[in-house]
Amino acid sequence: VMSNQAAVEAIMHIKDAQAAAKHLTEEALLKKSKDDISCIVVRFH
Repeated sequence: VMSNQAAVEAIMHIKDAQAAAKHLTEEALLKKSKDDISCIVVRFH
C-alpha cells in the first residue's frame, strides 16, 4: 500500500509507537488495502 519511505515519513512526527502503528493502519484502510493489515513500529534512539 505504501513504500517503506512513505511509511517513515507518515509517522516521523508521532512520538508514541502505538499511535504511529494506528496511524499507519488507518492510512492502509484509507488507501483501500485489500489484504490483511498488520503493523509493528519499532523506535530506535
